[in-house]
Amino acid sequence: MRAIVVVAAVLVVTHLLQAPERLRNATHDDAAIVGMWSGTATAGTESAEVAVDIRRVKDGVRLFVTLPRLHAWRMPVGYLKRSANGGWEIADWHVTLKRRGDTLVGELGDPRVMFELLRADALPEEVPAPTYPDGPAPDWTYDAGAPLWASVIALDGIAYAADARGTLHAVRSSDGSLVWKRELGSAFYGAPLITTDALFAFNDAGILREVDRKSGKDMWQAELGGDSSPRVLPAGDVFDFDYHAPAPMLKDDIVYIASSAGVVHALGAATGKPQWRVDVKARVRATVGVSSSQVFVGTLGNDLIALDRASGAERWRFKATGPVTSAPGVFGDLVLFGNRGSWITALHAADGTPAWSRYDWFSWIESDGRFVDDVYYVGSSDLRAVRALDPKSGKPLWEVDVLGWAWGTPAVTRDTVYVGVAAPQKYVTRHAAGLVALDRKTGAVRWRRPVPLGESFVSGYTGSVAIEGNVLIAPNVSGRLEGYKLR
Repeated sequence: MRAIVVVAAVLVVTHLLQAPERLRNATHDDAAIVGMWSGTATAGTESAEVAVDIRRVKDGVRLFVTLPRLHAWRMPVGYLKRSANGGWEIADWHVTLKRRGDTLVGELGDPRVMFELLRADALPEEVPAPTYPDGPAPDWTYDAGAPLWASVIALDGIAYAADARGTLHAVRSSDGSLVWKRELGSAFYGAPLITTDALFAFNDAGILREVDRKSGKDMWQAELGGDSSPRVLPAGDVFDFDYHAPAPMLKDDIVYIASSAGVVHALGAATGKPQWRVDVKARVRATVGVSSSQVFVGTLGNDLIALDRASGAERWRFKATGPVTSAPGVFGDLVLFGNRGSWITALHAADGTPAWSRYDWFSWIESDGRFVDDVYYVGSSDLRAVRALDPKSGKPLWEVDVLGWAWGTPAVTRDTVYVGVAAPQKYVTRHAAGLVALDRKTGAVRWRRPVPLGESFVSGYTGSVAIEGNVLIAPNVSGRLEGYKLR
């Protein structure tokens, strides 16, 4: 999401610490690149308009990037230095520039993203955000008393939400009235798993519980181990935040869960008895994917790992372009996932070889995608997008600007896709929080209910919405659970 965008947040500090070095790197040769340039960036088979403004300023030579696809206009990236190959670079952000005749060529944020630019008289102007029909007000709200970062789940007229203070809440989806709640002492950032009679909930203390769905009482609990590293929530000066946690996964009476410390567990669903455990040697914040024979684990160490479902033995390992915070999804013989390197990738499940990949133009993919009727619905972050993809090829069926971070899993009905979006304060690109309803066939926005920014850095919906009967249930990070009757 923020591979290049976050640079703006540290420019002041960088300016103070590195001004003498930048002055030494500003030379008369910079005239070869100073000025405005525009052209095209390519990533595989995809392309996007890009323009740069390179200015000689008191402290050196500064780069500003305009990328309309990312809603970024004259975005300050950093100060250029001469590189060993005779060009210019911003090494920390993998930006390289070089003159080739009348053309400026290079790489932008990723070695697979290349651009070719020509001199320009002007830069593209900022395009106003689209306006959409207003959405309805909630029919009811429930105050959880603590932030709701995790997704909500619902079944049989009851919605279940887990908050950042460590409380599980069960409320009626018809009116938001409380059925029961349990204070469990440690924060929840991942959603519970629901079955016909139970919930499986995993908190930041590393405790997995099976809880009776009707009463909230424990049926069993297993201490799987927490993480000594403190949780880091999004903030203006935080670039590697981890606001969510894995949800348990259930298949054939076995529960699979990865601890944040990097240990994957398989436990009997009836008793919590361990079946196997495997240390993957890297922190995990994404829910695992499960097929008939394998468990797929994405790590913050940039790996997607396939484990044998019966034994936990490693079958293969794929090196991604960034931390994997999007849950792997299994579609036939493919496994799909996104990462913070801004790529959505499909691998052959049998051996981990790539089937296709799609670039998201510097936007992290935090969203756990959903397969419905052979379509993959998934959100994106700074790209502000929700899209429907063909999971076999990665080809987009439609894509729409929802104006904010689409971190949750879209909820899909017969004719509508619902998603909550979040937004930060004082950010270098524009975002607006809200709740959105999209036409399932075309992606056209049917309505969008805006959410005002609160006092915290992030406002809106960081988790997934749920649908129970004719009610849409949305977990607002402010701590409100909201119910909207679908008419």
